[in-house]
Amino acid sequence: MTETIKHHKDGGHGWLFISYPLMKKYGLSRDSFSSFSYLDDKGVYAEEDCDAQIIIKAIEGAGKKIVFRGKYTDGQSEIRSLERC
Repeated sequence: MTETIKHHKDGGHGWLFISYPLMKKYGLSRDSFSSFSYLDDKGVYAEEDCDAQIIIKAIEGAGKKIVFRGKYTDGQSEIRSLERC
């Protein structure tokens, strides 16, 4: 079984997105992530250098494989303007 996770990137950084239902499924919460990550009403955008591993470990720890789907934003991503965790 696999779980598809979106990898957002802009010219300077990247984030893995996890929805609130998936966070609940894997025992994660907003408090699982540092202030380097962002959130909106759909879920958390986990900062790739520090918090992305939290998502990866939770999903792989449940015996699932991850399929990453990329989304590149030219210039600065709107994610940077969201509320921080």
